[in-house]
Amino acid sequence: MVDTIVKIWFIGNMSTHYSQHLKQFGLLRSFDTAALYGRSNQLDLIYASAFEEYIGNKKKRNSPSLRVISSFVWWLQRATKMHVVANKLQLTLAILKPDCMACPHIISEIRRIMLENEFWLVRTKMVKLSREQAEEFYSVHQEKFFYNRLVTFMCSGPIGVHVLAREDAINTWRKLLGPTKVLRTVFEEPTSIRGRFGLTDTRNCAHGSDSEETANKEIQFFFPEIDIDKFREEIRKFLEEKGTMLFNEKSCEHECHN
Repeated sequence: MVDTIVKIWFIGNMSTHYSQHLKQFGLLRSFDTAALYGRSNQLDLIYASAFEEYIGNKKKRNSPSLRVISSFVWWLQRATKMHVVANKLQLTLAILKPDCMACPHIISEIRRIMLENEFWLVRTKMVKLSREQAEEFYSVHQEKFFYNRLVTFMCSGPIGVHVLAREDAINTWRKLLGPTKVLRTVFEEPTSIRGRFGLTDTRNCAHGSDSEETANKEIQFFFPEIDIDKFREEIRKFLEEKGTMLFNEKSCEHECHN
């Protein structure tokens, strides 16, 4: 018998369903956690020996207790992941620049990369910036030598704007993009988005926010209707309670489903 225990928070109605079955087979015990956490919650302890039995004892795979455990393992992985992700959820802004938007196959590939790396695309729009809008968005670079060139390029055609969400979204997206300077990126990170599709330091395919403060400002610039704090909490709450967001290819957004 293995003494190690796995601590799991049960979420929603699934808790009651699996608790009843696991208790029936003596695989679960519960206690009140007010003394540990300062508030009353139900923390269920599942003995690791139950999982060890599930994994190792092929002869008993069809027994009632192991069928329950098998079903529970799937739900446990999903529910635990959603709980962790929801509590560490971060938003960032991604922009597909005019050079990228001129090539449908590049757009498709970048969006595939977003989905493959478990980003939720929670808001999407296509925009044609005026010069005034581009100047405002890049005002932080106003004194830089490349400012006029960048502004001119960014209002030269449509751009694709996405609000992305996942754990550590800002760093993950910037890592996928690669360094800003394309010549360096081609040699140092050739498989990154800019390494594959970037043309120059200005025409470098895509943009990503560099901090939470910047992300909030940039999201508000393109989506002024969003109350960011409220928006983030609504996503977190939904993921914890339901855990299912399906991607709608037509709108290029994830949608909440009960």
